[in-house]
Amino acid sequence: MKRRFRGNIAILSVMLTILWTACNVFGQGSTAGTITGIITDPSGATVPGATVTVSNTATGFSREMKTDSTGNYTFPTLAVSTYELRVSATGFQTAEVANIRLEVNATVRQDIQLKIGAVAQTVEVQSTPPLLNTQNASVGQVIASREVADLPLNGRDFQQLQLLSPGAISTVGSGSVWFFVAAVYDRRLLIQ
Repeated sequence: MKRRFRGNIAILSVMLTILWTACNVFGQGSTAGTITGIITDPSGATVPGATVTVSNTATGFSREMKTDSTGNYTFPTLAVSTYELRVSATGFQTAEVANIRLEVNATVRQDIQLKIGAVAQTVEVQSTPPLLNTQNASVGQVIASREVADLPLNGRDFQQLQLLSPGAISTVGSGSVWFFVAAVYDRRLLIQ
C-alpha cells in the first residue's frame, strides 16, 4: 500500500512540475501591442501635459492620458487592431493620426508635431509605420489568414507556421509537453 501511495505521489509531483513549467512557457508570449511616442511643438521642444487619446477604430474603445514632463506618452497592452490618435494641448491645433496598425507584440512609435493655433482647428497627420523597429530588439512576423488557409500543413498543425519566420527552427513544442502529461496520467490509470 505504501509503495503504491509513493508511486502516486511521484507521478503527481512530476505532472505538477510539468504543468507549472508549461504555464510559465505560455506566459512568455503577449498578444497585446504598444503605441508610444513624443509630442513636440514646431520648434522641436517637447509638449508636457498634452492630452493624447487612442481609439480602436473597430470597437470604439478609447484610452486617454497626458504626456509626461518630457512630452512622452505610452499606451501599453493594446489589443491587435487599427487605432487613431488624437492630441490636443492649449495653444495648439488638435492633431489626428489615423490608420495606425498594431500587430501582435509590436511597439509602434508615433511622434507628433503640433502646430500653433486654436484648439478648435484640427490637423490630420498622414503617416506610415517605419520599416525598422527602434523600440526593442524583438523580431516578429504576422502570418495572414490567407496564408494559413492556402499553405499545405502536415496534419493542419498550426505550430508549423512558426517555421515561415526567418531564422526560426523547429523545437519540441508545448504540444509535446501536454502529450507527455496525458501519457503519464493514462499510464497511471492503467497501472491501478
